[in-house]
Amino acid sequence: MLIGHIRKILKYAALVFAALFLVFVFQNASSFQVCISEQAKTAAQQAAENQPPFLFVLIWSRCAGHTVFEYRDAVTAVATTFIAIFTATLWWISRSQREDYWLKSLRAYKDNTRRGYDAQMSEVVYAMKDEDLVDLAYFLARLK
Repeated sequence: MLIGHIRKILKYAALVFAALFLVFVFQNASSFQVCISEQAKTAAQQAAENQPPFLFVLIWSRCAGHTVFEYRDAVTAVATTFIAIFTATLWWISRSQREDYWLKSLRAYKDNTRRGYDAQMSEVVYAMKDEDLVDLAYFLARLK
């Protein structure tokens, strides 16, 4: 119970941290500030033409796009970190599956009776013999 509560807190903390990080980057990036001031001047010039009321959101989204492009290497690093965490989570969950579950799943892929999944897995296990499926299930169940 306590571990589940801690996980929930960590999830929300990660989301809050990511949001605060983005706000910090956007507010402190000189390119973002320059973009906002240029867009505000343009908006003031076009105000006589009765621009829509959501112009402020449009300006910020354009400038955010420019800033993200400027910091694309950092964005890639952060995205890669999140993908690694997600992959580790999937590994952690699937590492404790029992051998009979793996064998049942592999056979369902081979028979094409497992619904709602990508057909590529069926193509891979279709050519495998049942003994190979048993061996693969044994291996996957003990992979730690």
